[in-house]
Amino acid sequence: MGTRATAELAFLGKAEKDLSIARVPTSDIHSKKMNYDILHELIDKAQEYETQTGQKLEKDDLAIFSEWLYVQTHSRVSKSNASKNLAHKEEIKLEPTGETLDSIIGKFIGFMYRFAKFYTKKALENSPLTTLDDFTYLGSIFLKAGSTKTEIIDYHIHEKTTGIEILKRLKKNGFITEKKSLTDGRSKSLFVTEAGKGIFFAHVERMQKIGELIGGDLEENEKLQLISLLNRLNDFHQPIYHENKKESFERLLSFRK
Repeated sequence: MGTRATAELAFLGKAEKDLSIARVPTSDIHSKKMNYDILHELIDKAQEYETQTGQKLEKDDLAIFSEWLYVQTHSRVSKSNASKNLAHKEEIKLEPTGETLDSIIGKFIGFMYRFAKFYTKKALENSPLTTLDDFTYLGSIFLKAGSTKTEIIDYHIHEKTTGIEILKRLKKNGFITEKKSLTDGRSKSLFVTEAGKGIFFAHVERMQKIGELIGGDLEENEKLQLISLLNRLNDFHQPIYHENKKESFERLLSFRK
């Protein structure tokens, strides 16, 4: 037998030996079945998402679904907080005056805004920024440089007269400036001045602390849940507000779910 044939036989023999070592008995394969429970649970969660949101889950919705799933799977609270939440639930009683769940939501959202204004007033003592709106308008113009007055006012959901007063105050203090719009000669674009940037960033840390105070004793997963719910309410009201300003009260009521 030639050298080449001998080498080929040796190679085949080694390959067969390696293959026999790699073989796994059928019984072992069946005894080590993959656990697909987590996949079934994921499918169930996807169906639950569609039922809860009323939206069909598409491929591009992965990020949104992941955020929703995170909130769902992290919604367990400690026993102490669970008992506290139960106590709060029992305390929610409708007033004999006809207060409803919807009116309670509106009441507490209003309270939160007033709390924020109170904390901001304390934080802005001895500052040229006198209100929460001064700070938020300045931040919006900084982030949305070149926006028009109308765009900034609409973004903050203010009446035009209220928004104009805030902008006048910022301009008077030298924190913002106006430039003729390059796209519309009838309007002017807003920009933050160097002085405005300085005063804004000088207050960022204090305003962040106010945010932490407003978050109260809510845990992270509870904050995520609250943000998700408030975002849904915001998405519901935005088109009603911006597209139906001249409609009657009766017409606005037709948007109720």
